[in-house]
Amino acid sequence: MITVLYNPRAVFEDALSSPKLLVPILIFACLTTLYVTFYFFSVDAPAVFEKEMLAAGKEDQLESIPAENREAAIKVMKYGGPLASLITIPLWFVALGFYFWLFARIFGLQRTLSQGMIVPVYAYPVAIVSMLIGFIIMLSTDFSTTLLADLMPSNASYFLDPDTMNLKWYKFWRLLDIFVLWKLIVSTIGASVVLRTSYVTSAALIFVPWLLWNIGALVLFS
Repeated sequence: MITVLYNPRAVFEDALSSPKLLVPILIFACLTTLYVTFYFFSVDAPAVFEKEMLAAGKEDQLESIPAENREAAIKVMKYGGPLASLITIPLWFVALGFYFWLFARIFGLQRTLSQGMIVPVYAYPVAIVSMLIGFIIMLSTDFSTTLLADLMPSNASYFLDPDTMNLKWYKFWRLLDIFVLWKLIVSTIGASVVLRTSYVTSAALIFVPWLLWNIGALVLFS
């Protein structure tokens, strides 16, 4: 899995003939859950909850939440975040695997769901690298009131002041994260192997849905 960080095409070519998914998926889900758990159980949960609400543009709702409801919401955030990671990561791998399997069929290729899943699964070590760096930051700094998305100076919004710009634009610049873009590039290489397409076509299949998904979320939920 380390090899995929510097020679991804060779890793995907090898995995295509014999996908090994169960162990990596379990490891990635557990590592991500441990990372998220360490974060949520180390921060000042009420302060982080308030910052999350403000970052979502829900200042009016925050002021109207009764104390008992706020405490319940904080508990959901604290305990639900790690649980969500454990459950959603394997499901997300399956969903993306189906996406690549579907396009393989459209392109006339005989691919299995497992072969489609190697794209998201084998690109995930990039996310593990970002978590490792985030863990080092958490051990070395006071992050008690820092949002998880703002933990590392890896995205453009880290260098911007949210108080002086439109909230949606601030969230858009947050999307331009070095590790996210790195994982998308590795996924593009993986898709080109699985689908036997050019990098341009693979990039379109990776980046266009990613942009539409995130821009849609910004428009609908910000």
